[in-house]
Amino acid sequence: MVTDSLFNKLKITSYPDGIKPVPNSRIEGTAFFPGGDGLYGHKEFAKSEIMILGQDFDNEYNFEKSKKRKSEDGNKTWSNLKKILGNEIDMERCFFTNAIMGLREGDAKNTGRSKAFLKKNGLFLDECRAFFIEQLKAQKPKLIIGLGAHIPVFLSETSTDLERLSKITSLSKIGESIEDNFFRDVVFKGIDDYKASVIFITHPSLYYANVINRKKGDKDFEYNLIRRANK
Repeated sequence: MVTDSLFNKLKITSYPDGIKPVPNSRIEGTAFFPGGDGLYGHKEFAKSEIMILGQDFDNEYNFEKSKKRKSEDGNKTWSNLKKILGNEIDMERCFFTNAIMGLREGDAKNTGRSKAFLKKNGLFLDECRAFFIEQLKAQKPKLIIGLGAHIPVFLSETSTDLERLSKITSLSKIGESIEDNFFRDVVFKGIDDYKASVIFITHPSLYYANVINRKKGDKDFEYNLIRRANK
């Protein structure tokens, strides 16, 4: 299994305070990587067409709850993802993963900016970015969809094509038009002969409360962005 191979390559050594490694025993069913296999409906494939990239998995408490249920499916993130992607994207052909390779400690708040993004955690972030590149090498997706406002900054150091995102604090600041928000033919550091398209959408966990802030007056902006990127 491709995701087994990836998990075996996960050698993060500098976990900061408040962030814990994911246990070796993962969630059996639908779940984001690395808490699970990153598959919807748990259907394996040789290479994904689309990578869905979240911030981090969750906290330790919710991980254990999902492990007992044998799935994350049904929580707010997954429920909204199915509505957001709709008929445009086949979720069974996606790889669902995270930028931060770890769990928030205990029952810590599982929304908002992860403590992992603090400046003092630069070494840990470098390790997570290096592993992100490993994920790209294994999957070679044609499209990467980042979830939430913290992913642009994370990715800005993985490609010179995304460097202008290094100080983005909200998705609304990326640009006014669809074209401003659609990054084509992005080349990633450390990978030869590979390019991908990249877009960013409001995080699904609080999607309908926050998506209206993306581009006021245009409730279909993100839908049109997804549709354009997936052509």
